[in-house]
Amino acid sequence: GIMRFTSSSAGRFFLATILLAGPAAAQDATGAIGGDERSRQPTFVEPEPLPQYEAGMKALREGQFRAARIAFNMVLRSVDNNPKILVLAGVAYVGEGNQASAMRYFKAAIRSDAQFVPAYQELGILHAKRGEREEAQKQLAELNRMSASCGGTCAKAGELKIAINEVNAALGA
Repeated sequence: GIMRFTSSSAGRFFLATILLAGPAAAQDATGAIGGDERSRQPTFVEPEPLPQYEAGMKALREGQFRAARIAFNMVLRSVDNNPKILVLAGVAYVGEGNQASAMRYFKAAIRSDAQFVPAYQELGILHAKRGEREEAQKQLAELNRMSASCGGTCAKAGELKIAINEVNAALGA
């Protein structure tokens, strides 16, 4: 199952970015909330120490999507609305063939953190797979807008470039 998952765009992205990002990803998520006092609360504590997170990542890497989805949904009870976990759960739903749930989770991640690049990437790829080109283009436009305001020098420049390439690839551009 490993090859099947890592050869998918979602697999490449998550293994390259999320797995290596570690605590920085959660820092990003916290920072993006802005001045809202709630961002100081432990909602966005880094989920890595939770055994369910580890179990979910292992299951995802092995292509065990149902097990991954169950594990990430358990993590979400502890770290409500963490965009990273919402996207990972969404990827598990995609793997299970449940596109409607995946879409809900990707959109929830964007509502949770409007700057969370992986959510736009995965939502764009999913829309493209479903032949919903206009919706995929909207996600691409949002990524391009973020990239333009980033100017190629912000912390997310590399991540944005990858995301834009992935959505373009999914659209067959």
